[in-house]
Amino acid sequence: RYGCKNTIIPSGVTAIGIEAFFGCEMTAIQIPGTVKTIGGNAFNSCRKLTEITLPEGLETVEYYAFCNCESLTTIEFPNTLKTFGERMLEGSNHLMNVVSNIENPTELRENLFGYNSMIYSQATLWVPKGKVNTYKALEGWNLFEIYDELLRDTLDKPTITYNGHYVIMTNNKEQRANIYYSTDGSAPTILYSDTIAISNLGVIQAISKRFGSYT
Repeated sequence: RYGCKNTIIPSGVTAIGIEAFFGCEMTAIQIPGTVKTIGGNAFNSCRKLTEITLPEGLETVEYYAFCNCESLTTIEFPNTLKTFGERMLEGSNHLMNVVSNIENPTELRENLFGYNSMIYSQATLWVPKGKVNTYKALEGWNLFEIYDELLRDTLDKPTITYNGHYVIMTNNKEQRANIYYSTDGSAPTILYSDTIAISNLGVIQAISKRFGSYT
């Protein structure tokens, strides 16, 4: 299982078992709406997985399900999701976008990120139209920076600037500025200092193709 790359789970499967894809090298996964439960540690240490959309119909994600997914930047929750596993995203430290389609959320008592509570201020929570105040009033969800999903296209388009030494990615979310760099053209590491030296223009171009244009 450690060599699996991209995986499509067939329709009709109702559960993904404990440690089913532990340590797989997949960059993408397609989960059908027939799946009701994702077991504990199911995708733990899938270090190349960059984003995941959990399907409508899913009800339960168990403990550590997406723990240590180091390249994961976006995860989307369906309206049907009722149970969030303890520390289900611990170690997924590059997460930037959490998309919730839950129309009637309840308090989020589970510690999604374990020891790294900084994720709550780092990531943006996108919620259904008109639900920002609902989420802000609920324990757990209110730790995030929260935006209406309708604003996502206008707020989440980055601009990349390269001056020969540094690459800086910015967007217009309330003065948020993030700095990205990569040593090999793969998914960039996210830093929060003001600058980071970049020596390889090819790397800058690779990042730009993935995230936007550069000047």
